[in-house]
Amino acid sequence: MTKQLSKIVLLICTIGALSFNVLAKDQGGPHRGIDKRDDMHRVMSKLDLTDQQKQQVKDIQSAKKEQMQTLMAKQGDKKASRDEFTALIQAEEFDENAFMLLQQKKSEQQAQASLISAKSMHQMYQLLTAEQKQQLTELKQQHMEKRQLKKEKMKQKKQKKNNQKDKSEG
Repeated sequence: MTKQLSKIVLLICTIGALSFNVLAKDQGGPHRGIDKRDDMHRVMSKLDLTDQQKQQVKDIQSAKKEQMQTLMAKQGDKKASRDEFTALIQAEEFDENAFMLLQQKKSEQQAQASLISAKSMHQMYQLLTAEQKQQLTELKQQHMEKRQLKKEKMKQKKQKKNNQKDKSEG
């Protein structure tokens, strides 16, 4: 019984941590935001934007940052949310409704952050000329092909490792 309870607590804590990480990523948090900006700058530089387009992109990004900061401020104290989660886990009886409300609140916040990001991306896309849109499509395709190759290499490497492991055990 205690082993099973420990597994459940671990699972819930993991879900909570993952939810927090997803929210941080969507809001340009420390986990992924810098990489996304670097990727975007690299792509934008390949599209040969005009000075006017560059300024418009900066304005859109600035507005997005402001909206995200406002959203973060509305969310309140993250420590309070974590404390609520911890209290639920440590309670004598698990309150499923309270847990679902906490998760629903996190999901709504994630959805709002995603909406802000999507609107910003849409605005930036609309700034592009037809040629730049075509070039962006080609760059995305190249990126997807590279990702697929990398994925296949990893799969082959894993398969090779498993085959070697099987041979050494056999």
